[in-house]
Amino acid sequence: LTDDCQVMGEELAVMRGHKDGRTELLMEQQREQQREIERLRTELNSQQEARKTQVATLSDFKAKEELKLSEQIKNLHQEVSAQDQRLREMQTQLHQSLSELEIAKSE
Repeated sequence: LTDDCQVMGEELAVMRGHKDGRTELLMEQQREQQREIERLRTELNSQQEARKTQVATLSDFKAKEELKLSEQIKNLHQEVSAQDQRLREMQTQLHQSLSELEIAKSE
């Protein structure tokens, strides 16, 4: 009976050892999965920050381009106004010259 108890005790110890080994293996797998989750979370955060930077850069670029275009449009309007004024002055001079020509012709 003592031998049987000793054998059963040894078998129980072996089974506990297997259980402890499996538990340790499962715990190690869980720690590894947790490390992988943290790595993925860090990578995702990094990608999100990169996107935010890209969006900010694009927004700045867009604002600068809109400002340039606005300035170009303003300059074109000024140019057109100046050309329109010159055209009116030339028309006035042309009418004066025609009037003078008509007067000279009638004299």
